Amino acid sequence: MSMTVQYASTREEVFRWYLGLWKKTIWKVHLLMLFAPMGIVALRLVSSHRPLAADALLESLGFGVVIVAIMWAYPLFMYKPYPRVLTIDAAGITSTIGKRSGVRRWATIASIHETDEGSVVMQLKNGNAFIVPLRAFHSAKARQEFVEAARSWLTMANP
Repeated sequence: MSMTVQYASTREEVFRWYLGLWKKTIWKVHLLMLFAPMGIVALRLVSSHRPLAADALLESLGFGVVIVAIMWAYPLFMYKPYPRVLTIDAAGITSTIGKRSGVRRWATIASIHETDEGSVVMQLKNGNAFIVPLRAFHSAKARQEFVEAARSWLTMANP
């Protein structure tokens, strides 16, 4: 038995997902990326027995800001706003956008959770996610059945 939904993601949905993920874990990576260039510059200056230069440290901090900004912008620009057909079954998730199609086995899925807005998020182990908005389901019962089936297949694939 398979289940299919059709929807198109919005930039706002992707932003909300990323913000939630950021609050949980990604903020640590961003903090590291923000200050890592300063640390590298400071180590190079100290190892070459030169005094720490404020302008060099500020430039490296600016570089860190650019890196973090790119990390924030990437998912917002890479999302696909086109209609998507997403099918789940015992083998995994099949996603089709236009003529492009891809399959993800349940073993590549890290978790399935529901957002406060009613979206179903199927988080992949590589950091990407399928964000299925509430409007993709024709009823609350259809959404509940979708979530239960997805969680069941995920549990079977990752005992």
